[in-house]
Amino acid sequence: MSVISTPITELFGIKHPVFLAGMNVAAGPALAAAVSNAGGLGVIGGMGYSPKMLRGQIREIKKDLIDPSLPFGVDLLIPQVGGNARKTNYDYTKGQLADLIEVIIEEKTSLFVCAVGVPPKFAVDRLHQAGIPVMNMVGHPKHVAKALEAGVDLICAQAGEGGGHTGDIPASILIPACVDAVKGHKSPLNGKPIYVIGAGAVYDGRGLAANLMWGAEAVWVGTRFVASEEAGAPQKHKDLVVGAGYEDAVTTLIYTGRPLRVLKTPYIEEWNTTRMPELKALTSKGLLPHEEELKKRPEISMSTRPWLMGRVAAMIHDVLPAKTIVENMVTDAAKMLSRGSGYLTAKAKLYNAPRRHGHLTVKNISESSCGDSTDSDNPTLLTSMYSTSSIFLQALSDAGITHLFVNWGSDHPALLEELQRQRAQSTDGKTACEIVTCPNEMVALSAAQGYAQISGKLAAVIVHVDVGTLALAGAIHNVDRSRTPVLIYSGASPFSSGGELKGGRNEWIMSIQGGRLSNQQRSPIERPTFTRAASIIAQALCNARSPLIITSHSGRSPASIPLLSELASTLAIPIVAVCPSAVPVPFSHPCFLGTTFLNGATHNPRVATADVVLVLDSDIPWISAAQAPSESARIFVIDSGDPLKTVSAVGQWHVDAELMCNADTVLALQDILSLIAQLERDKEIVEERKVSVFSEHESWLRRLDTLEGAWPEQGFSVPNILGVLRKAIESQTTLAQTVVLNESISSYTSVWDHMRTEVSGGQITSGGSSLGWALGAGVGAKMTDIGKSKLVVLVVGDGSFLFGVPSSAYWMARRYDAPFLTVVLNNGGWKSPKLSMLACHPQGHGSMASGADLSVGFGPYSPEFAQIAVAASAGWAWGKKIAGNGHQSDLEKGLAEAVRAVIEERRCAVVDCVLESV
Repeated sequence: MSVISTPITELFGIKHPVFLAGMNVAAGPALAAAVSNAGGLGVIGGMGYSPKMLRGQIREIKKDLIDPSLPFGVDLLIPQVGGNARKTNYDYTKGQLADLIEVIIEEKTSLFVCAVGVPPKFAVDRLHQAGIPVMNMVGHPKHVAKALEAGVDLICAQAGEGGGHTGDIPASILIPACVDAVKGHKSPLNGKPIYVIGAGAVYDGRGLAANLMWGAEAVWVGTRFVASEEAGAPQKHKDLVVGAGYEDAVTTLIYTGRPLRVLKTPYIEEWNTTRMPELKALTSKGLLPHEEELKKRPEISMSTRPWLMGRVAAMIHDVLPAKTIVENMVTDAAKMLSRGSGYLTAKAKLYNAPRRHGHLTVKNISESSCGDSTDSDNPTLLTSMYSTSSIFLQALSDAGITHLFVNWGSDHPALLEELQRQRAQSTDGKTACEIVTCPNEMVALSAAQGYAQISGKLAAVIVHVDVGTLALAGAIHNVDRSRTPVLIYSGASPFSSGGELKGGRNEWIMSIQGGRLSNQQRSPIERPTFTRAASIIAQALCNARSPLIITSHSGRSPASIPLLSELASTLAIPIVAVCPSAVPVPFSHPCFLGTTFLNGATHNPRVATADVVLVLDSDIPWISAAQAPSESARIFVIDSGDPLKTVSAVGQWHVDAELMCNADTVLALQDILSLIAQLERDKEIVEERKVSVFSEHESWLRRLDTLEGAWPEQGFSVPNILGVLRKAIESQTTLAQTVVLNESISSYTSVWDHMRTEVSGGQITSGGSSLGWALGAGVGAKMTDIGKSKLVVLVVGDGSFLFGVPSSAYWMARRYDAPFLTVVLNNGGWKSPKLSMLACHPQGHGSMASGADLSVGFGPYSPEFAQIAVAASAGWAWGKKIAGNGHQSDLEKGLAEAVRAVIEERRCAVVDCVLESV
């Protein structure tokens, strides 16, 4: 199976640059899901839907997706109404556009498409706030300027051959013209170029290849998908497409008042010829001819309905599964692009080389030759030879890896040569995977982890033999504990030196050898037979008087958040986050009772009083020596990784659970919710519990407000800092557009609680205990498509800051234009070891000792943390130290300046907040 990679496939994380056109009826949930499942991007047509109907359609898509993280889109018709617009235009949303936009945002739609008009600014701004790109359909190059003025991120050029609403400019003219029109313009959402998607006259791989050569980055396909098994169109419509001739698709104004390409019928032909004067007279008054005729002759409604199709219908001869359509299209396009490369001579330096066409890359490993050496005396042979490194790097790209975080050594000459060959032979001077140079291995893996955590994509790290592998150190622990998909490669020194073997080539040694490595890293757990377990859990929750949900990692899957929120709301079940690595539910959810990192001060008393405990994706939900559920409590564990903890070494931790289930959290929650809807429950108990839980949530919020507002006579507390930081962010952007990386260690719970994160991915931790993750992860997070459009904020302890190798991290941040804000909670040393000692020996010898005496303090000559960043970035980073004897105004002004430096000046900022010393 060939792979065609373009900026669009990278932007949406899809395999193939094929979009389903958002056709009304035909592009229903089943077809949209089938296209997304096949590696394209499915889009449903939302014309005429109410917000409730649209939400239902989107949820139908989600049910059919094989992976809940797969992207999908929604297409709405938003024509201009009034003014100089067509008189026949009307509001297809019936005044509910704002509500429809909110549904699209709440349901985590990946793409919004606006057809037959330019989207209003409020809609674009609202969608951008939620991180959703906006695509505008255009039928003429002059429409591009208006779309760009509205702030759209993508242009879909609908050529005159297309079905449905269309213009009259052929694809071969319109698409290159639109590509020219967007040159130099950037997406206001992610800063990337405005990309063009080609539409009209696409039914097989030749159309895809042609569009890519015209400069489009993907295709928008309608008529071919009408003739698919999953299409929502009636069978008659599919049969008519398959049977259409070359002259059978015509345009008419009678249905919508604007050109609509449909199957020619005697009725339409009559209007387009003998009744043309009548047609013009009606449309000039803003009346739709077909609609007016139906008022007089309602009996003709079925016989005169339109059958939308493009002119390509004449080339479609069968009804196929959507997956087959997508794969055939990509395979045939790859063949056409390869055929085009064959016209170049060997002297052109592209002969028999990887076929890279500037903005796209075509790969098929089965077509490549593999050699162990090259002949440097023959330049033509040199450019045409594949080496083992060629195949290795190509395999990484084929697996969807876009960024390699590297620390090169003497074991990598073949890789360096291959990368330079790619640069020399590509028209844009780039490599298939972007290379991120990392001067330190810990930072390299931390950056890769941050990239994968924010983007949801697989990342890869390459280091130098055994010494580089050892230097990854604690970062491996963090990646493992946070369940983040990162591939790690190290070279092996050649084992021959006398020339008896060709080439001292590299060997890539991994514990798992084989083509499924990347799939294993990214794939969710296959759905087990969960029905009986789900039934027991659902019944237990319904019967419980004091249930409790504990979770740590469930938020890694964004789809789990609304499901967990719904479960908690339905039965008024309190939720406690234990050592979370991702946001489990919105902070404001009335059943959310905060965060604990399993020390006594942050325990929630409901653990001890719960009669039913549901543990979701948590390694250690409690420590029995400090607090545990009662012996009579019914405990259920659902874990998508290792519920028995037989692989992940967590000591002798064990829970006497009634059921321990290895199941995907999203699928498990769906099953449990479905069963709860069918079960009876004591509504009085639920209502009584709701009052109690909601009240506890409100009391918790008031405590947080009190802590933030209680300023000491001199200096400031951690809650003071976090409250000011949050307000500084909200004054210049939104928390929804902010990602917090929390490595504050002794203040972990404070940051989780006081930053009040509402959205999926809004706050993350390393998931482990190896310090130094945040700085590298900040670079990686900022390099993702999501991170580029958001404010990335690191809250770290002073110890974590030094462990993060700031000299390397801030150099990388400048080199790769990855600005982020770092707030250092500077308590002058390692506070956590002191707290651990006090927990064990509260009255011991060290209980009254200073940090210096305990050897956990950094004084009296503590580093100037902000200036380390400034120096490492050659003066690029902004830095400020706020002394411990400062005032509230100093903190407010300093953090506001720092946020501005990152957002407006696009450079790193470090604020060193001095606290009471350990």
